[in-house]
Amino acid sequence: MSALHSREGFTARDFLEYMGVLKGIPEAKLKGRIMEVLEFVNLSEVADNKVKTFSGGMKRRIGIAQAIINEPKILILDEPTAGLDPKERIRFSNIISDMGKDKIVLLSTHIVSDIEAIATELVVVKKGKVLEIGNVDELVRKVEGQVWETVVSQEVYQKLRKERSVIHLKQMGKEVQVRFVGEEYPEVQGSRAEPTLEDYYVFAGGIIEENS
Repeated sequence: MSALHSREGFTARDFLEYMGVLKGIPEAKLKGRIMEVLEFVNLSEVADNKVKTFSGGMKRRIGIAQAIINEPKILILDEPTAGLDPKERIRFSNIISDMGKDKIVLLSTHIVSDIEAIATELVVVKKGKVLEIGNVDELVRKVEGQVWETVVSQEVYQKLRKERSVIHLKQMGKEVQVRFVGEEYPEVQGSRAEPTLEDYYVFAGGIIEENS
């Protein structure tokens, strides 16, 4: 992205032309390719606007456009949606998912909802250790029957959070609505919940911490 920051005075079209020339794309092909990638990242309507006027999400998308303009077979993205607002994150996730149809996309992120929306094969790493390799469904099945939702008093919650991995909580005055993962908690009557990848991630992380 350093090339983008140093060329923010360019229009989107000029920036992609500059990057295309650097990547050796023939002039006869480059003009059409520029419009193809701008359309792909939903920036064709601002092709002649200067990059410095773009929002953070738009700059991420023009960064993707320059990365794919020479049609690479493998693309590596590091925290691509970090710092984006929810609407831009959804748009960006859709773009990444579409790219995965005809190329290998390696995605590094801690935003679990993005992984569920985009990825097919996962490598879960914690503290430099490879914890699991598999697809989303396989990993989620590992926590079936171990995800709970319940409402407890503040006093019980303070004990529960020390003994179980809490996924979500919602303060409700004198009570707390809580989702946790692990064995059923003896002091509460909880109901089993449908597991998600986030539940698996927190559960697996808890195991690593206990064993390390």
